[in-house]
Amino acid sequence: MAIVMLAGVVGVAMYNYKCSDVTTSTTKFEAVDGFFTLQKVFIDAFSERPMGLAGDVKHESNLCTLYTAVRRDHTYSNVQGTGQSVTQALSGNCVMPPDEFLDYMKFPPAFYFCDLSSVPDALTTIFIGLPNIPNMVVGKQYNPKEFFHLIFDALYPGWRCGPNGAYASAVPALASHCSNIDTSIVYNYCGWSVDFNEPIIWPDYKTYPSGTMSWYSHGYITSEKYTSTICTSLTGSIGAAIGYIGYIEMIATMLLVTVLVGIGVAKPLNEKATLGTMFKGAGMAAIAEEIEKQKIHQENKVHVDKKTIPYNSLQAEELEKQERSI
Repeated sequence: MAIVMLAGVVGVAMYNYKCSDVTTSTTKFEAVDGFFTLQKVFIDAFSERPMGLAGDVKHESNLCTLYTAVRRDHTYSNVQGTGQSVTQALSGNCVMPPDEFLDYMKFPPAFYFCDLSSVPDALTTIFIGLPNIPNMVVGKQYNPKEFFHLIFDALYPGWRCGPNGAYASAVPALASHCSNIDTSIVYNYCGWSVDFNEPIIWPDYKTYPSGTMSWYSHGYITSEKYTSTICTSLTGSIGAAIGYIGYIEMIATMLLVTVLVGIGVAKPLNEKATLGTMFKGAGMAAIAEEIEKQKIHQENKVHVDKKTIPYNSLQAEELEKQERSI
């Protein structure tokens, strides 16, 4: 019996001892203004495992491109009829390299446009189709890549050829786009000088770029996920299992006695004995005792004390005289 009870306690303890993974995640928008060196610094720093993070915590980070833009200075003359000239910084589009060139350069996902599923719902309306853009359907929901590529196609024909044919030189499949270049348009490539005679030197992503770089704004969607394994306390699991020891004893006794009586190894000494009366000593005693205590407490609660009226002999004699006179 002791072995069965011990096995029951161990079984309940092992059942209560569990481990589960707890995951927390964050998604944010972050804009970095600067040239390619600053973009690389931001991407590499964000992708690193946070300092001081516990070794058993799994860390995952992802970045993708939401948008790119450049600052365009424009001077207005005779502003508001004052005769004064004012220069303002306006936003403009700049071209990001096509995926084929990014693949060739082994650039990280941060430089690729986000999938629509990675964009927070509140920001998806940025990519609703605009009027006056060839091949763009007004009001249609686009993903960032489709949206900006249609704009690039409209503003910068043959943009996939690259500055001075840089994209096509690296990826021959892009060479067919070079024939569409419009020499009357100033092509604005993100991070590149508009003077293509001052190129960027960036042989691969592992190295930092050099040469002439221009300032642009790069908007990222960043996401981080932390996963850790949390286990219940072993001592707590054992303590909880001990709390069931009365029930374990009762069930073990029921099974053991039922089997022994069933196969004829044991039999009751009293013909009126039942399994129920025998189980009182197997965990049921404590339960029965508790029920009895509750019953006594309930009876005491509803009990009403009866008051005894003392016998008054004089009062009784007076009443007797009144009855006789009647």
